[in-house]
Amino acid sequence: MKELQKNELMEVNGGYTRIPSWVKGSLWVAIGFYIIDNWADIKSGIIDGWAAAMKD
Repeated sequence: MKELQKNELMEVNGGYTRIPSWVKGSLWVAIGFYIIDNWADIKSGIIDGWAAAMKD
């Protein structure tokens, strides 16, 4: 057995083994902006779901 090199590990694992921290941070910022922009729809969906669940 021999140790795998970096390029071989990438082929086996399917890409990079570590996501940069700035990508993780910008993902959370994008999710936050999406929730803020669509809060009225999200809120009404939660209310409709709760009302439907309470009927049954």
